Amino acid sequence: MASLYPLWELGRVHRALVELVIAWNEQYEAQQKAEHAEYYRKRHEKRDKP
Repeated sequence: MASLYPLWELGRVHRALVELVIAWNEQYEAQQKAEHAEYYRKRHEKRDKP
């Protein structure tokens, strides 16, 4: 039974890392969308100025 403990711990660490990667990707994607929207907003403003 004790020989299974390291594998169980490894599984826990793996799941925690997966959750961290998912959260990081969601945050990065939101940041990219915001930057993209800001870029096109500024571009649109420049185009509309006389």
